[in-house]
Amino acid sequence: MYKSDSVIALLHRLGFVYKKTKLVASKANLEKQEVFIKEFREIERNLPDNEIILFGDGLHPRHNTESTYAWIEKGKEKEVLSNTGRVRININGAINPANPTEIVYHECDTIDAVSTIVWLKCIEAAYP
Repeated sequence: MYKSDSVIALLHRLGFVYKKTKLVASKANLEKQEVFIKEFREIERNLPDNEIILFGDGLHPRHNTESTYAWIEKGKEKEVLSNTGRVRININGAINPANPTEIVYHECDTIDAVSTIVWLKCIEAAYP
């Protein structure tokens, strides 16, 4: 077993310093988005008139990611992807991309099989 002082001394010898990580915004992959859009437009063109497309997902917005301290190599920065806010909520949601004002969602304590069934019933009620 090593004493913490010994580990700290070793980290310093290896060129690490104890400092705060750096928050940076998450970024999308533009190339993958372009491929998806082309494929989606093809599906959309061939969609029967009596059908719609919904994009759905469960999400857990967590806000105010906090930058913390870590052992980072001297002269380097450690970036941590972040978003905003404080409280985590759980939402199952679906949106109609042809009419983005059409949103069906269900806010719940946890996203599990039961809350997903409730959400699917909400979709069914909105689009019988």
